[in-house]
Amino acid sequence: MNVLADYFGVLKNVNFTKLWISQICSQLTNFILSFAILIKAFRLTDSSLSVSIILVSFGLATVFFGAFAGVYADRFDRKWILTIINFAQAGTVGLYLVFENNFWALALITFLYSAFNQFYLPAEAPSIPDLVPKHQLLVANSYFSLTANGSMLVGFALAGPLVAM
Repeated sequence: MNVLADYFGVLKNVNFTKLWISQICSQLTNFILSFAILIKAFRLTDSSLSVSIILVSFGLATVFFGAFAGVYADRFDRKWILTIINFAQAGTVGLYLVFENNFWALALITFLYSAFNQFYLPAEAPSIPDLVPKHQLLVANSYFSLTANGSMLVGFALAGPLVAM
C-alpha cells in the first residue's frame, strides 16, 4: 500500500478538495483576523484591558451560539450553510478593513466572525463522511487536522506583518 497514493487519491475527489480548500481559507482568515484584531486593539488603546474585551467578544459568541449551531448544521443543507457562512465571514473581513481604527467596531467584528464560525465548524467536519468513501476517511480527516493546526501557525505568523503594512 502506497501512503502517498492514498493522500493524492483523496484529493482527486473534487467535492472533498473544495471542502478542504474552503477550510484552509476559512481557518487562515480566522487566525489572521483574530490576531490582527488583537494587535490593532492594543495599538489603538495601549491597554491590555482592550485585548481582554476582544477575547471576551470571541468567547461570548461561542457561549451564545455554540450550543445550538450544531442543530442547524444537522437540520439544513451543510453545503448551503458553508457557502452562506463563507460569504458572511468575507463580509466581516470587509468590515474590518473599513472600521479597523475603531476599537468597539473591532469588538463587534470579533463577535460576528466568531458567531459565524460557530455555525461553520459543525457543518464542516461532519460533511467529510458524505464526501469520501469509508476507506479514505482516515486520510481525509488527517487533511482537516493538519489544516486546523497548520493554519493557526501560519495565520498567526502572517497577521503581524499584515498589520504592520
